[in-house]
Amino acid sequence: MERRLAAILAADIVGYSGLMEFDETRTLERQNNLRVQVLDPTIQEHHGRVFKLMGDGLLAEFPSVIDAVNCAVEMQRKLGDSETDIPDEDRIKYRIGINSGDVIIDGDDIHGDGVNVASRLEQLAHPGGICIAGAAHDQMRTKVDFGFELIGDVQVKNIDRPIQAFRVLADPKNAGKVARSARPAKKPFHNKAVTTAILAIVILLVVGTWIWVQRSELFGFKTETIADAKPSFASVAVLPLDDLSIGDKKGYLSDALSEGIITELARFSQFKVIARNSSFQFRESPTDIREIGKTLDVDYVIEGSQQYDGEQVRVTVQLIETASGNHVYVEKLDSKIKDLFKLQDEIVGHVASKIGGTILSHVPTKRSANEVDSLLRGLQSRKILRIFSRENWEKALALERTSVR
Repeated sequence: MERRLAAILAADIVGYSGLMEFDETRTLERQNNLRVQVLDPTIQEHHGRVFKLMGDGLLAEFPSVIDAVNCAVEMQRKLGDSETDIPDEDRIKYRIGINSGDVIIDGDDIHGDGVNVASRLEQLAHPGGICIAGAAHDQMRTKVDFGFELIGDVQVKNIDRPIQAFRVLADPKNAGKVARSARPAKKPFHNKAVTTAILAIVILLVVGTWIWVQRSELFGFKTETIADAKPSFASVAVLPLDDLSIGDKKGYLSDALSEGIITELARFSQFKVIARNSSFQFRESPTDIREIGKTLDVDYVIEGSQQYDGEQVRVTVQLIETASGNHVYVEKLDSKIKDLFKLQDEIVGHVASKIGGTILSHVPTKRSANEVDSLLRGLQSRKILRIFSRENWEKALALERTSVR
């Protein structure tokens, strides 16, 4: 296998799961139009080639960093000008990450650290934005007509060393600039009179607070400190369920149950539910629940497994408190595939009763068997698209069009 230096561009769609849940067929058609009209021709114009397609993104190789970054800027500009008949908040938006490094050529595919870093940097980009590695920035900072914002050294999943990262400032007025995220510390202001006045104010505040507390307790009023105050909602992250299915059923349900649980939990005002893109980052790196809690700043984590044999779905769900690592709720549920939404709602009901302060004895199933059929057809089309080709794309679209609405 050949090794060489290359610039790698990684791009994916922001909020893809939500777009697919809302309208799979329309989302696939819009995604295909953008690829044909914007992404593919722009990549080719800048001497790049797409070497891998995923359901919601792509990986492309370029001979130089300048080509890759110029391509990314032009892609985002054209994407921003597209879908003018759709409200801005509902348009398809991409995030892009770019790295320059050593890669391994394996036929038409490319592997290696250079690819992995580009994929991780893409996750740091804003919707419609571009994030590049420090190594890429060093090669082209004085050779392009835009600026950069230094993010700093970041630690990303499955990469041992910290990666220096920059955001691209595509506006021409920022050309040649390198902004810094961290603000410089202000110089101390030395003034004896001002210092004395501030000290006097602090003393008055402390004494006044003490007198107020004493008077409150004397007249029977209950005081509450900031430390005693608790948020009115619980925060929870839903990890991707491990797929224990075998044969051609493995990957069929994919992340449908996890995504459905996230969507349904988010309907409750008692919860702060972490977005899929954040919680699913732990899919390939086994991590202590307490560490996940600290990283995502959540009180609870939901994890488990799913197994599908074509007729029956078996789901094991665990609700874990991140501060202690203790299990709050463990359940093993079996259901026919036609009752998939009922199963999903049952899980949500149990979790809501445990952490939301609301006892839900029954969560009504809001969707019909026809909608289950529609979901399964959508999941099957997404599985087909994991190996991307024109033939598979046509199969997926045909399958989506037969979906019962």
